[in-house]
Amino acid sequence: MPKASSALPVTTVIASAAIGLGLVATPLESATAVEVTPTPVESPVPSPTPTTPTTPPVSLWPATVLVGTSALGRPIYAQRQGNPTASKVLLAVGVIHGNEKAGKKIINGVRATQIPADGDVQVWTIQSMNPDGMAANKRRNARSVDLNRNFPTGWSPRTPGAGVSAGSEPETQALMAFMGDLRPDAMFVYHQDWNMVLGACNWKTRPYALRYAKLTGLKKESCARAAYTGTMGSWYNSNFPGYMLTVELPGSRKVTAKKVTKWRDSVITASRELVDLDTTPVTPADPVTDETN
Repeated sequence: MPKASSALPVTTVIASAAIGLGLVATPLESATAVEVTPTPVESPVPSPTPTTPTTPPVSLWPATVLVGTSALGRPIYAQRQGNPTASKVLLAVGVIHGNEKAGKKIINGVRATQIPADGDVQVWTIQSMNPDGMAANKRRNARSVDLNRNFPTGWSPRTPGAGVSAGSEPETQALMAFMGDLRPDAMFVYHQDWNMVLGACNWKTRPYALRYAKLTGLKKESCARAAYTGTMGSWYNSNFPGYMLTVELPGSRKVTAKKVTKWRDSVITASRELVDLDTTPVTPADPVTDETN
């Protein structure tokens, strides 16, 4: 699982600071990305060119890191469970649209579940990448930008709420930098309220979308639906070997405790079934021994 690629230059600055219950926060800087529009027609996936791993490597990150801050300065934290040296990595984001909050319950459920520290996977979770929107109970961030229209791939100034430029928002920049360093093999981002798993109409994500729809009990998407510009899924799936699924939960009235438990279990099961799709090591390189001395 690589830390960076030539298509995605990322600079990480680690500065420790104590946060609640003695955890350590790690701020991560912004990143840029190549605009590559994904296509549903099958074609070869380019392999990333491994470069020097991030310093420090993911395996040395603390269990909680400060991904960045919102437009109004609210912190965005990511939390790790499982084995920090595992090469297989899953990332789940509970909320991207501030008035679509059901995904946060799934994240809280995952965080309350024990994942073996000596297993073969590490699971990272972010409750919300749009804390300002959540606080205001609004879809967009505090600058009236739809964060799921602000990512560089396919970004269009003609799309309502897309922002002044691709990746213009601090929340978008923070998540791009974090994903660029973490390089997860799989990602789930939760929305409402279409009651379906998107991704079955893209050759790259189709098998994973069909499997996740079965795990969650949600419908698979209809390929007749409209396409959207500047989405997180388009950006991630165009720039990383792994896969990202946009998961549309039902409306809040249909989000029962039983369903939340099932959706939590779907994340845990997906992590157990995870394949290492991004193969650059996450662990520090072994020191070189000079055999001539």
